[in-house]
Amino acid sequence: MSVLAEEVAPGRAVWRPPNNRPWLAAYVDSVKAAVTQYVVVVGVDPSGGKRVLGMGPGGHGPDERGRATRDLLGDLVRRGFARERRPLFVTDGSEPVRWAVAEQFGAGTFVQACRAHRTREVLGCLPGRERVEARRAIEAAWKRGLDGGRGRLAELAVELERRGRTAAAAKMSGRSRDLFTVDRLGLHPQLRRSLSTTHIIAGVRLEMPGDPDGEDDAPDETAALRYAAATFRDAERRYRRIAGYRHLQLLKDHLDQIDLPL
Repeated sequence: MSVLAEEVAPGRAVWRPPNNRPWLAAYVDSVKAAVTQYVVVVGVDPSGGKRVLGMGPGGHGPDERGRATRDLLGDLVRRGFARERRPLFVTDGSEPVRWAVAEQFGAGTFVQACRAHRTREVLGCLPGRERVEARRAIEAAWKRGLDGGRGRLAELAVELERRGRTAAAAKMSGRSRDLFTVDRLGLHPQLRRSLSTTHIIAGVRLEMPGDPDGEDDAPDETAALRYAAATFRDAERRYRRIAGYRHLQLLKDHLDQIDLPL
């Protein structure tokens, strides 16, 4: 694996010029490596093809990750990203990343929160014996779509609160509107599944060379960033077109109705 040297510098995002492609969707999430993390943006073009557009250091906490996301998106905008239309952003569902997207593209931008992230957050607050039941209930809510899904999540939050599962209830009752954006857009079921999770980023494992517990063996910032970029470039070679790509025209039609000048 290799990456061009001029694409990496200490503290600066790795980026690929978007080549003025009309991107329809963009996955935005972070991936951890040892004691650090990286923010990554993967774009989806009208043919359903997926490309890694940029990445950079994501800091060490939610607020730092939000600022890093804002800076990375801003860097991509300056290089031509989203010049033709605003894409649908699929994010990890965190407030700092949601803020970063709104900061760069406006409050009216379509944002879909990752349902897998929300499910893991809720289940992580529950004892093992209750997780199977909770997972089934949450997955059933996704299937209800916009009309019944949000209401069912609210009911589940009330049920959890009544049983004393306060932390899980708080996670469940967080911003739910973004969890059903793909339903509000009326997308094909295949596209709804593809565009409701950021697994394409979060599922990549970054195992830095050297002993992660030994500071002397850990790569420096530039070398680590180079390695992370090369890992995602290697993953990109195995990308297939997004499931449901034949139904992307409807998404394009929705996006073309947004008039939010950069």
